[in-house]
Amino acid sequence: MLSTTAIAIVALTMFTGLLAWAAVSDFRRFVIPNQVSLGALVLYPVYVMSAPDPVNWQWALIMAGVFFAVGFAMYALRAMGAGDAKLLPVVMLWVGAKDFTLFIVVLVGGSLLLALVIGVRTALAQMRATEREDGGAAVAVSGLARFARLLGELRHVPFLKLQVPYGVAIAAGGIAVAVNAVFTTLR
Repeated sequence: MLSTTAIAIVALTMFTGLLAWAAVSDFRRFVIPNQVSLGALVLYPVYVMSAPDPVNWQWALIMAGVFFAVGFAMYALRAMGAGDAKLLPVVMLWVGAKDFTLFIVVLVGGSLLLALVIGVRTALAQMRATEREDGGAAVAVSGLARFARLLGELRHVPFLKLQVPYGVAIAAGGIAVAVNAVFTTLR
């Protein structure tokens, strides 16, 4: 028979696996399977009942409701995909009030990093397209000159219009909270 602490750790591990699945799927195809959000939602009561420290599930439920409204509004404004809007409130259940700051820091940092990576990818694609339009003449360019050209192309990238897989950042924040909970449980 597993102890309640072991059950909590298994639930946190499964939650982490679901979030990893969401992140990979969203990054590759801009799709978060509904099974991820449903699985995390089903696991939450198991975690609440087995956690060694009391979980303030009432506040977590309120926060999930608020973030459901935020996600719905962002989806309606086409600022966020449906999968992201469904995943966010479920992850907020697990985050709760206690780990909100950790989650937001990882979410914002991850979102900015993703936007930068996608912006650089877009600028590189623009550079390659320009090089093809120039007749494909092979021009020997130093690494520093190429970097300067990339920076110049970045100025023309519409960062506010980039399609960013926010599920990756949401998952990263949720994973950070889950890992923190596992280490807190094991101490």
